[in-house]
Amino acid sequence: MEDIDIVKAIDTFCIIVLGKKGLISLRVLVVEDARDMNRLIVKMLKKKGYSVDGCFDGQEALEYLLGADYDAILLDVMLPKLGGYQLLQQLRSKGGYPGVISQPGTLLQTA
Repeated sequence: MEDIDIVKAIDTFCIIVLGKKGLISLRVLVVEDARDMNRLIVKMLKKKGYSVDGCFDGQEALEYLLGADYDAILLDVMLPKLGGYQLLQQLRSKGGYPGVISQPGTLLQTA
């Protein structure tokens, strides 16, 4: 997958699913355990104008999500400590969660 595909997936998701065109104000959480990939994605999204946080495991992601509001999550499903699907189940049980895009750009859930 080319790096640019991730940015295009988030742009499309934010415009079509969330109905937001002012991308600069959107907040995205990147959840990816491969540190180099995580840093690359965060850097690309920040360069594009998004407000971005990155974390490296599902438990850390849950803490971020419970402590702040995000418009979208770029989520790897195979994560240490708490897998992506388990993270989604916990968010669902707590009520509402932001839109989620799996790492390859496939839409898993929407808000």
